[in-house]
Amino acid sequence: MGLFGKDKYSVKKLLLNPPLTGLTAFSLTLLGYSCPVVLGAIPDKATAGQSDVIPSETGQQKIAQIGQRGELYILGPGDRVQVDIFNVPEYSGTNGQHRVLVDGTLNLPLLPGPIYVQGLTLQQAARQVSEQYRPFLTNPIVTLSLLEPRPINIAVAGEVNRPGSYSLTPVGLPNTTGGAAVQVPTLTRALQAAGGVTQSADIRNVQIRSATGAGGSFDLSRLSQQAALGEDIPVRDGDSIFVPPLTSLTPQQASQLAVTSFSGDLTRPVNITVVGEVNRPGPYVVTRVDQTGGVLTVSRAIQTAGGLTGAADIQNIKVQRLTQTGIAQTITLNLLGLVRGSDLSQDVVLAPGDTIVVPTVARLDLDQAAEIASTSLAGDPTRPLNIAITGEVNRPGSYTVQRVDDKGGQLGLITVTRALQTAGGITQSADIRRIQVRRPTRQNTEQVINVDLWQLLQAGDLKQDIILGQNDTIVVPTSSNVNTAELAQLAVTSFAGDSTRPLNIAITGEVNRPGSYTVQRLDDKGGQLGVVTVTRALQTAGGITQTADIRRIQVRRPTREGTEQIIDVNLWQLLQSGDLNQDVILDQNDTIVVPTAEVVDLTETSQIGAANFSPSSIRVNVVGEVVKPGVVEVPPNTSLNQALLAAGGLDQLRAKTQEVELIRLNPNGTVSRRTLELDFSQELNENNNPSIRPNDVIVVGRSRITSLADTLSTVFSPVTNFLGVFRILQLFGL
Repeated sequence: MGLFGKDKYSVKKLLLNPPLTGLTAFSLTLLGYSCPVVLGAIPDKATAGQSDVIPSETGQQKIAQIGQRGELYILGPGDRVQVDIFNVPEYSGTNGQHRVLVDGTLNLPLLPGPIYVQGLTLQQAARQVSEQYRPFLTNPIVTLSLLEPRPINIAVAGEVNRPGSYSLTPVGLPNTTGGAAVQVPTLTRALQAAGGVTQSADIRNVQIRSATGAGGSFDLSRLSQQAALGEDIPVRDGDSIFVPPLTSLTPQQASQLAVTSFSGDLTRPVNITVVGEVNRPGPYVVTRVDQTGGVLTVSRAIQTAGGLTGAADIQNIKVQRLTQTGIAQTITLNLLGLVRGSDLSQDVVLAPGDTIVVPTVARLDLDQAAEIASTSLAGDPTRPLNIAITGEVNRPGSYTVQRVDDKGGQLGLITVTRALQTAGGITQSADIRRIQVRRPTRQNTEQVINVDLWQLLQAGDLKQDIILGQNDTIVVPTSSNVNTAELAQLAVTSFAGDSTRPLNIAITGEVNRPGSYTVQRLDDKGGQLGVVTVTRALQTAGGITQTADIRRIQVRRPTREGTEQIIDVNLWQLLQSGDLNQDVILDQNDTIVVPTAEVVDLTETSQIGAANFSPSSIRVNVVGEVVKPGVVEVPPNTSLNQALLAAGGLDQLRAKTQEVELIRLNPNGTVSRRTLELDFSQELNENNNPSIRPNDVIVVGRSRITSLADTLSTVFSPVTNFLGVFRILQLFGL
């Protein structure tokens, strides 16, 4: 037997006093009313726990605090309802459609006065109408359904983007009974109407207070994380919603809150401020969603501000946030975890009005700096870099270093070594162990980064070749101690300067052609001639003289500090042990000083004369009674006897064979004159067979007999000439 097969009284009793368990479902079916707030109904023992969306015990207790929200709908002024009286068609159907008046009453036919229904549920209003018709109808069975709901007025305050009063209209949808099913506004819809919660909202403790003063709190984090729909309760007319601020906020909470459906309009531009160690600090208006659909996070804000500077402390970035209630919140972030891809929660979603503070790092970690430089946080990789380079470089000054070539191709990161190349390379006086990079910070202080390029050369420590930032200054100090072994290695590095540039040097002392020289490092065909060393410079100056002290040669090098660096060179050690470190590589404006030996060791002269920094030959003048008088070329350190033999030897008929005279022009401008006994059996010695120096003059005198004969010839030459003429005349018979 169907429901309506029972007697009218039974049907009336069932309608007016339904069991608690079936209240909501029965009302939906019979009254043509549907709403997701059925989840708020309190289940009986038989059905409890059979649905995943039934609120927890805690949720039921909270709902109970502010009234039975499972009783779907509360009538109020403006509602349009359908009143049907069983078996009374003249008061039902189209004739039973009525609107609740502004005073909360319904005017129904046959009744002597209005019925007050404001604040009643549909079931309660149906009972009230039935009671009012009882004097006029026998056992009246009244059903009351909602045709058109009125707007619901609520107030939202606290951590929402647009706090204030709102009018929410329930949404009507067609249902199977031909009526209208209604979705009553819920807590999350109310928050959405208020622009969504801010990033400072404490959604674990959202508070609702009804018009009657009853209140409770709800945890919307359970809704977002556990799908606990019982926390998203329906709101009623006159409800007040308050979203308190969080007392502390973690990056994880901020990230989770930003992606909920009630977190606000993600397409709305927001005002943020980025300060500290970024390239372009200041306020920005940024769209919350970029072209790829990504939301506005800390990393995107840093990119908008031109990227991080080299002095940024990415492990202590702070997001400062002011709540709607005036409470300041600070979120501390460690973007190193983001850079390494291990903690994406550190890249929190920003809220309107946020300020990102990038502090200055107290001590730079070179490994971290290299990691950051290769990320999108480092700024525009195509932007030219303004730097300054001072100290021991060939062209100190300010530079704008391009990071894009003429065709638009990226040239890569700008490191210390590349910057040194731009400045013409280091000088040979540079102390590459104590290079400093001085970096200005946003706090108007200077950060000093120590760089040891010797570690780069010896151990391949690439982190020493740090990546530069805007306005960095590189300071290359002067070396206090010169290590000739290291100088040779420095000269062939990539940051040692232009190996094709001519070298301007000066050579003084015991060389054959002292003076200033410009030594080419390229041949006529453009081929490199190699580095310019001391020995090559001595060759350029005509080689050393025989009196040069090759043990005490000095290279005097001017520094950028205005001082002079002195490098001692011992070329005898080069000759004896092959110590190439003694053949120092020269630098611009070096001066080589070759001192005069106090004592000449004649046993060493042959070795020195055979060295490549000695002249291949010297020119001396042999005059007087020799076979071929004049200028002769002899090897360096040639003895006097050998020079005479080079001139053809003595004229045995005329020469004075016992002694010769040696005339020498000294470096100080004086002339020395010595008479030496001749003994061709003598070895090289300073007494009577000394070594000959360039431009020496050897005078071989005439013997006494030759001198007498020459004198007599001169005296009697007129007579001899006269007699010679007389004899000629005789030949012609005159």
